[in-house]
Amino acid sequence: MTTDASDDGTTPRVELPPTAELDEELIQHLPRGDDGEIPNVFKGMVAHPRLFRKWAPFASHLLHRSSLDARSRELVILCTAGVEGSDYELHHHREIGAAVGLTVDEVDAAVAGDPSPFTGTEQAVMTGAVELARDGDLSDPTWDLVSRHLDREQVHDLVFTVGNYHSIALFVRTFRIPTDG
Repeated sequence: MTTDASDDGTTPRVELPPTAELDEELIQHLPRGDDGEIPNVFKGMVAHPRLFRKWAPFASHLLHRSSLDARSRELVILCTAGVEGSDYELHHHREIGAAVGLTVDEVDAAVAGDPSPFTGTEQAVMTGAVELARDGDLSDPTWDLVSRHLDREQVHDLVFTVGNYHSIALFVRTFRIPTDG
């Protein structure tokens, strides 16, 4: 899909067909809204079925089977989405964060990349997420902090969650995927 010279920068650069027109095998495990539609980000992603088939199990692990607890996982996602300025991901993950027990103030702190309201493991996770999302690396002091609070698998899940949501933010921004609802 191409855009023309009169495009105001909001026209999606990939087709976003109704869910009923998509390959059910590809989308059978995806969440659906009250209207039965899958989120726009997935409609855009399935335009490349081979890539989507490889990416989906990876993303599903990070969202549903991560070694990070649900609160920590959502802090990482919200922090990454905040650094990226991804309104799309913030729209969805503010709700998910609330559903896993994050308060409005905690969600706002995560989006702002502020680890100070948190303690212990959550503060270490936030500090690591901020550096990874902002700098693409962990400083030695942050590595030490994260390593004191997380085991090796959790550190992997932290790094790959930031990377995955960075990629999603790039996808949404580049392909101009509109926020659902």
